[in-house]
Amino acid sequence: MNPSNAKEKTQRQIEEALQKTWSKMTSKQRYAVEIAPKAQRDILVSAAAGSGKTFVLVQRIVALLLLHEKDIRKMLLATFTNAAAAQMQKRIQSAISELIYTEQINSPHLKEQLMYLNGADISTLHAFCMKMIRSYFHILDIVPDFTILQGAEEVLLREETMREVLESFLSREDEAFLAVYEMYTPFRKPLAMGDMILEIYDYAMSRPEGLDWLQDEIEYYDKAKDLTKSKWVQFLTVTVEQLLDEALHLQSRAVEWAEPVLPKEKQEILLGEQRQFQDLADALQRGWDNFQREYDLAVNRGTTTLRFPKETDIQTKEQVKRYREAARDILKKELRLWGTYSVQKAEKENEKLLDVLKCLKEMTQSFAEEYKKRKAKKKAITFHDCEQLCLQILKDENISREIKDQYEYIFIDEYQDISMLQEAILKNLSTGSNLFMVGDIKQSIYRFRLADADIFREKYERFQQKEENGEVIHLNQNFRSAQSVINGINAVFEPIMRKQTGGVDYDEHAKLVFARKDLEATVKTEIHLFCSDKQDAAEDEDVFAELESAQKEALGTATIIKNLLQEEIFDKKEQKMRKIRYGDIVVLLASPSTDAAGYVEIFRQQKIPLFFDAGKGYFDNMEVDLVMNLLTVIDNDQQDIALLAVMRSLLFGFDLAELLQIRQHTKQHFFYEAVDEYRRCFTDALSEKLHALYRFIESCREKSKHIGIYDLLLDIYDETGLCDYVAMMEGGRLRSENLHSLLHIAREYEKGTMQGVFGFIRFVEKVKAAQTDIGVPSLFIQRQNAVRMMSIHKSKGLEFPVVILGRTSKRFNRADLRKELILHKHMGVGITYCDVENGYKCDSLAKIAAKEAVKNDITSEQMRLLYVALSRAEERLIITGLVSEKTAEKKMASWSEKISTYQVQRTVTFLDWIMSAAMQESVPKDKSAFDVTLHSDLLLQEKDEMQMERKAVLEYLNQDAQSLTKEEIRRLLWRYPYEASTQIAQKITVSELKQAGQPATKKYADFAAEEENNILPMRRGLIVHYLMETIDLEMLKKTNRYEEIIKEYLNRLIAEKIISKQEAQAIETDKLAKFWTSEAGQIILQAERVQREVEFYYRANAKEVYKNMCVDSGEHVYIQGIIDCVATYQGVDYIIDYKTDYYRPENRKERIAPYRTQLRYYQKAYEAITKTRNTIGILCFINMGENIIMGTAGDADE
Repeated sequence: MNPSNAKEKTQRQIEEALQKTWSKMTSKQRYAVEIAPKAQRDILVSAAAGSGKTFVLVQRIVALLLLHEKDIRKMLLATFTNAAAAQMQKRIQSAISELIYTEQINSPHLKEQLMYLNGADISTLHAFCMKMIRSYFHILDIVPDFTILQGAEEVLLREETMREVLESFLSREDEAFLAVYEMYTPFRKPLAMGDMILEIYDYAMSRPEGLDWLQDEIEYYDKAKDLTKSKWVQFLTVTVEQLLDEALHLQSRAVEWAEPVLPKEKQEILLGEQRQFQDLADALQRGWDNFQREYDLAVNRGTTTLRFPKETDIQTKEQVKRYREAARDILKKELRLWGTYSVQKAEKENEKLLDVLKCLKEMTQSFAEEYKKRKAKKKAITFHDCEQLCLQILKDENISREIKDQYEYIFIDEYQDISMLQEAILKNLSTGSNLFMVGDIKQSIYRFRLADADIFREKYERFQQKEENGEVIHLNQNFRSAQSVINGINAVFEPIMRKQTGGVDYDEHAKLVFARKDLEATVKTEIHLFCSDKQDAAEDEDVFAELESAQKEALGTATIIKNLLQEEIFDKKEQKMRKIRYGDIVVLLASPSTDAAGYVEIFRQQKIPLFFDAGKGYFDNMEVDLVMNLLTVIDNDQQDIALLAVMRSLLFGFDLAELLQIRQHTKQHFFYEAVDEYRRCFTDALSEKLHALYRFIESCREKSKHIGIYDLLLDIYDETGLCDYVAMMEGGRLRSENLHSLLHIAREYEKGTMQGVFGFIRFVEKVKAAQTDIGVPSLFIQRQNAVRMMSIHKSKGLEFPVVILGRTSKRFNRADLRKELILHKHMGVGITYCDVENGYKCDSLAKIAAKEAVKNDITSEQMRLLYVALSRAEERLIITGLVSEKTAEKKMASWSEKISTYQVQRTVTFLDWIMSAAMQESVPKDKSAFDVTLHSDLLLQEKDEMQMERKAVLEYLNQDAQSLTKEEIRRLLWRYPYEASTQIAQKITVSELKQAGQPATKKYADFAAEEENNILPMRRGLIVHYLMETIDLEMLKKTNRYEEIIKEYLNRLIAEKIISKQEAQAIETDKLAKFWTSEAGQIILQAERVQREVEFYYRANAKEVYKNMCVDSGEHVYIQGIIDCVATYQGVDYIIDYKTDYYRPENRKERIAPYRTQLRYYQKAYEAITKTRNTIGILCFINMGENIIMGTAGDADE
């Protein structure tokens, strides 16, 4: 066979092999892969969630390499994460390898490409920029052996540079600078102006123009003499137009409702008000001055009382009143700022602000120059310098031409996350017809990383309108989600996502299309609304209220999860229906940093295994976060969030009931004020607990004046025993390492110029804000079958069988709008105007415009964040939220109204968007995409009969506990005979009962106290309990090789990183094996029913618990505990409690006695809940090889 024929045969083999894969593609996917590569134009693939965009991108590259014999060395593939780049390379390698080794295609070109693949340019954009800098360093002012400055070192250098620049300016005693410094430096925040400079610097360096951008803004301020023609007024005019459109809409709805019942002369009142808004709209078109004159007339006209005929129904009256008042509110409240704003005053303010901006520019320039010198001295550049330096290289025409010749094709994944600076780099790299960009504007959620969704949107529109040499390919067939999930997603976004709100119209190109071939799920998207007795959340909601509301919603969510376990889903891998497992479920939260704690606690109480994937860095690990909060309180105890975190921590252990007691006493102040008030007013046990906390804080505060951070941390660790605490927790070894790493960080921090607690806190905040890390491991504990909880941002790119989106009634975070300085790509620099002489400050015109623009950007991104959250679901989609009982009716009415663009933009919660969509579906209820349930009681009924009964008991006890709390508060106002009762814990654990009412006893020496592997006895005990809770009983029933099974299971736990190898070696497997041969072990293995880790609440008489105290016989306490095992065997419920203690023979009776008390309460609680009297208790001392069988709960102890 001649070479030509051989080549043709090989090519046919390649085409046939590729067709096997491509035959499963949609027509649009095939077009992107096969047809589009031949066209000489840029391609933008707009790919909806679950549409296979990564697959298409890889297959396009494969097509070029195999069908068109292109060279991988002539391609640039840019992603945004190293993991994505590695995955891309692996997929391309797999595709080529399969053809060579599986399909047996003998192609020299394929083998060549496989060899070149490892050196191909498949990387992040930052890695590409680094490559450019190392290749062309000679045209830059840097050394060839430069390093990357990042993390803590970068933050410290920035802070030190900024501090010295600020001190340098202050030392000049320049009146102009000092005036500006005084304006923007509030009390106790001497570095506030420095923060402004850093913000301006960072933003400028994220733009292609660099610091030239700031000069352009100053020139704009200088030239903007007539502000009515400025970009700010033009932008705000659009905002006013939207307000007037909404007012006209509302007024027209009032007219529609009134028309059938009102005589024409009275209808004229409403029509006159409607014309009033039209007149305002017309005046606005003629200019700002005309609008303000018309507004003055409108607002002073007053409102005419509207009287209806007697026979008019109440609903009509209420609807007319509601629409009319809403329109009037827009006139008097929303439009008031624009109607009364003095442009002349703004022009005078701008003249003064021009001097402020010049001063800020001078400082920013000085900082940039000094920072550059210090980096050069260290032979370093920062991560953020890379893109600026790369762009500087590409501006050299000769180099740009050389690099353009090097790359025939450029591929960009996740194009919706591109920044302005990165887009400029791509523009300088491309030929104008070799870009292949894949992304989804609906999933652009990284604005905080300076991603600019408008770049995607603007290019999409230009390509659609054929204004550029480009083409848009739409992919919207979803291969991920069930039909019911897709129906829910489409129903939410069709009425709310528009170009102005989300960046794109949710049209036929954006709408998801079901593309899976398996069974169609019949379960609708569920919306669960939990009623709360609180008002709807305010933007500045009290942090205690946030914790409380998160726990309420978490309790409802826990019940939903328990119910889900009794239902089935379709398993795509197994291609059959099966029961839902914990591991199928994810709980997504927009703000886990503030909400996760409530869920973690409730899930723990409800025995739902949970893995919280914080998705953040070292400083967000629980133990490190606790220390940082403690330092924050030591520095300033008037910070509610930090104070609450410290009080709720394992160190101080204030429970929710105690926090509620403090808050109920003083409701109208900050929480720290409520704490201070409680300490002053009461002398009870809770007050003493608070005093102990503050004695510790004051002691640390005093020490911090004389010792450094390193020594202060050592003292805190020593006094609190924190390292020992965390060592006994899950992942204890790594948690201990994190605490010791914090000491190392403190030592490095003290080497710099900054000192003190405040400086260290500020340093850590800067590291976190920069999204850098400090190079120590973060805690990751993998559970085999656990519910996952994570942020919506963390979930992007992932998919889960069951998604629960929680806390949808929480308001969006718009804290950025409260800053003195607001920067926007179109509105420029918006800064507060400060009049020091007259003692007032106000938002400047530029800041008003910038604030409104940023608010719109935040709202659009929140909508895209909601899209990402909902589109993670494969089989089931569940949404939860809280509604206030006080406003529920009003909410339902507003949700029922057709939502306008104005209302979409003014929405501040996910729930308002979702419910507006759900209640406006124009389909019969049976065809609705949603099942909406309003729960008036958070304790939802569970489906299992036993759980229903148990929940009913819990509900009764919880109601009783609430009334008792109020009674306790009332009692604390005076002394009463049973004073000892104030020392009784309202809720105690069974473990605490071992010591309740008993004289203090000595601690017993543990035979194994000196373990050679240094595993703490409590940690070893936790591992044994976990093993007994989770080991497969069916495996144990099949054989008597107990020790072999136990060792195999321990090895599995090591592999799953649940325990360490050292911890496994500390477990005495022979003694565990002996237990399973004992009477207790055989009862479990032969039992008809086995329940493990059974949680309970039990209401007991305080006199019975606290026998040696003077307690009112009417007092009750609520006991909480977990029974290790309940085995039902031959009609008897055996209550089994495992112990890993050692004891000496002479101390046996004394050592066992407290556990008898504990087990007796286990039996009593179980008997009360199950209404049975046939229980037998067994104490199993595993390490001693002894089982102690007790009688029923009422039997006397021996």
